[in-house]
Amino acid sequence: MSYAGLLGHTCTIQERVEREDRLGNKRQVWVDKAKDVRCRLTNPRGGEIYTDRSQDVVKADHTLYFLQGTDIGESDRILIVKDRHGNTLAENLDPLLVRPVSGLLGHQHHLEVPCVLFRQAA
Repeated sequence: MSYAGLLGHTCTIQERVEREDRLGNKRQVWVDKAKDVRCRLTNPRGGEIYTDRSQDVVKADHTLYFLQGTDIGESDRILIVKDRHGNTLAENLDPLLVRPVSGLLGHQHHLEVPCVLFRQAA
């Protein structure tokens, strides 16, 4: 099986751009950079729950895997990750690092992207 065959999830990658509103004020907004990008999301490696100013906050660590050459950077965000059936697996992930992974022959094989999710506990 090829590496691409292991990437059974898809995601939408967004980037932050500056846009003018109707009044001419510049604002930072998120826009889609790429949709339906093949990836693989691993489950959190253990979530930590901690309290910040009397609000329960959940921090979860995920790792996303992409084919080499995928256009993603640390300043982007992952809007949504879905499985083959369209079920949402994760939303609003912030990449911490884009790490190229080499194969046995030293050629770049794929990208490993550790991500973090912060949200209020339900």
